[in-house]
Amino acid sequence: MGKTHTLLKTHYLPYKKAHPVHLTAFPIRRLLLRLLRLVARKIKQLPFAGEGQNIMRKHAGVTLFECLIYIALFSFIATASVSIVARLWQSGMKAASIERSRLTLYSAFDALARELKSAPPPTKEWKLISSECLIWPIVENKKDRCWGVKKGTLFRTEGVYNAQREVWSKKQSSSIAPLTELCFEISGTDQITHITVLLSDGITTIQEKIALHNRKLHA
Repeated sequence: MGKTHTLLKTHYLPYKKAHPVHLTAFPIRRLLLRLLRLVARKIKQLPFAGEGQNIMRKHAGVTLFECLIYIALFSFIATASVSIVARLWQSGMKAASIERSRLTLYSAFDALARELKSAPPPTKEWKLISSECLIWPIVENKKDRCWGVKKGTLFRTEGVYNAQREVWSKKQSSSIAPLTELCFEISGTDQITHITVLLSDGITTIQEKIALHNRKLHA
């Protein structure tokens, strides 16, 4: 007997013709649409894109309206703070200027009062008596002393004054303080009892009386 051979059947899948892939049709078109949608979505998310509710859309956790409110509040607080500091600084500078002015004027007045108290009471012994200048003799050293204002400065002069020629000899002058106004007012006709002094530097004005120590008192 001969051997029987069984042939195995092989099933082959039917062959299908592949369709050509058009690159310019489906894939690129879909890719372009996706890109356009992505760009449009990103643009809508910007705080300044669109109108109405798109303006109020949140971007990085803060809306444009909130940002404007913060900027306005910060500007208001900064402006108010600067204004308050400027006013306080101006008030402090004005107070300090007034205090310096008063100190200067009272120092000048004290120096003038110390020398005027020893002046002779009889008016005929004085070399010059005016509203802005006083000249009187010094008994101790036979010299004359002058207090007056010239070119906006209170000055003191000591030397020998010739009343007829109105000239000084061997004089020594010194400036005391800056002034804008000086006024002397004499109380008494033949005998000087008081001298009222007004000093002003444009900021502060003081007015004080000086009594002469060596005046003669009559019963």
